[in-house]
Amino acid sequence: KSMGLDRFPSLKKEYFRNYKKVLYLAQSGDEKLVEKAHEIAEYLELPLEIKQTGYTGLEERIEALIKK
Repeated sequence: KSMGLDRFPSLKKEYFRNYKKVLYLAQSGDEKLVEKAHEIAEYLELPLEIKQTGYTGLEERIEALIKK
């Protein structure tokens, strides 16, 4: 909405003309989020790539940032 695509859908091709794919970095296996990623990729007319990242290392990284 903030990009005006709801009012000017023709801008979609211009905004995303250099994009090659939609990359969804999934931290969980939430099927609703995967469905949403598929909807977005379909709307943008781009292939979807899903990478499972999980939460591994997140806690340690946050602790390291706090200690700085």
